[in-house]
Amino acid sequence: MFEVCSFVSDKIACIQDVQSTKTLFVLKQYKQSGILTGAGRPDKKKTDWW
Repeated sequence: MFEVCSFVSDKIACIQDVQSTKTLFVLKQYKQSGILTGAGRPDKKKTDWW
């Protein structure tokens, strides 16, 4: 998360026409009712979407 914050403050926020920024994080669910679902485990077949 530090890298995202640094990028926004160093590269985007300093642009003159930018009035505000918002950063959203999508977190994976790894528990449901206190039980591990396995959804939080990394899947080697999938790649990062960005």
